[in-house]
Amino acid sequence: MLAAELNQSPRVIYNNLLSYFSAHKAPPRDDRPCGAAEVESILCKFKSMRGGHYFVGKDIKEVRHALQGWGTTAANLLRHLPDAELSKAGE
Repeated sequence: MLAAELNQSPRVIYNNLLSYFSAHKAPPRDDRPCGAAEVESILCKFKSMRGGHYFVGKDIKEVRHALQGWGTTAANLLRHLPDAELSKAGE
């Protein structure tokens, strides 16, 4: 999809994304650079968002909902999540 839109080969798109995201640490331990698995996840989420099946912040919204009412550890995790999703689309 991106290759066609940007008139570049899929390999060029992939290499550019891998180069960009490898400068960031991979969750959850932040003990290695982001790699192919993270790039693949990002591309899947992006495609879903473009198709209207996913909105930016959907994961945050779902995790916030799932953690509510599960005790001290869950409350501590909630405190470290962003306050709100970035988009209200899809509600």
